[in-house]
Amino acid sequence: MGFQGTLHNAFAAIGLTPVGPSEWREILKHLNSDPAQRLHQCVYLTALAANKLRQAEGTGHGRPQDAKLSNHDARMAAEVAALTSGAMLDRL
Repeated sequence: MGFQGTLHNAFAAIGLTPVGPSEWREILKHLNSDPAQRLHQCVYLTALAANKLRQAEGTGHGRPQDAKLSNHDARMAAEVAALTSGAMLDRL
C-alpha cells in the first residue's frame, strides 16, 4: 500500500477528504518533477484552497455572522496561512 495508500486510508478514516490514486496521478502531471519544487507548488495550492475557504466562510474577515466552519477547518486554514507566510519569509 505504501505511504500514499496509508495516508489515504487514514484521511478517510477520520473524515478528511483524500485524493484518490488516479486523481493524484493526474495532479502529478501538472507539477514539477523535482520533489522540493513540487512541495513548493503544493504549499501554493494549499494556500489558494485555504484562501477560497476563508473567503467563502468569512474566517478572519470580521463578518458579523458566525462562519459555518468547524473549529478544525478554521484552525487548519489559519495554520496553512502561517505555513505559507513562514515559507515565504524564510526565503527573504
